[in-house]
Amino acid sequence: MASKNAQIEKVFNDHLNAWATTNSVSVAWDGKGYDPVNPGKYVSQVLIPARPQNVIIGLDVPQRRTGVYQIDVYASTENAKYDADKLIESLESVFKVGHSLTYNSTTVQIENFYADPHGTDEGWYRVSISVFYRIDI
Repeated sequence: MASKNAQIEKVFNDHLNAWATTNSVSVAWDGKGYDPVNPGKYVSQVLIPARPQNVIIGLDVPQRRTGVYQIDVYASTENAKYDADKLIESLESVFKVGHSLTYNSTTVQIENFYADPHGTDEGWYRVSISVFYRIDI
């Protein structure tokens, strides 16, 4: 059986992959090599879990897991900022605050969505999105 963090990451990756396929956007998956096409646009992702906490006192009780699913949006086209903003708006509708995401039997609650522009990074306009989550598992 996959670790709890791996289960959480699968929830997010499944939804990001569905979004990317629908929008014809490439994904640079965490831990896998990727060579971006320039000019173009793509996203990368990483799960950043926080320390789990017991929800109640006792043995074999659920743990509350929180953390951040970070998505970096990259664009290198002539209208890079505009293209990135469109991708962010679209991603915000997938990772909507207050909604739940499910994959198999794992459901994650979206707590917050925050986009932080970083400007240009080696010719790519980059914006980091932090999707804060919570799950009792």
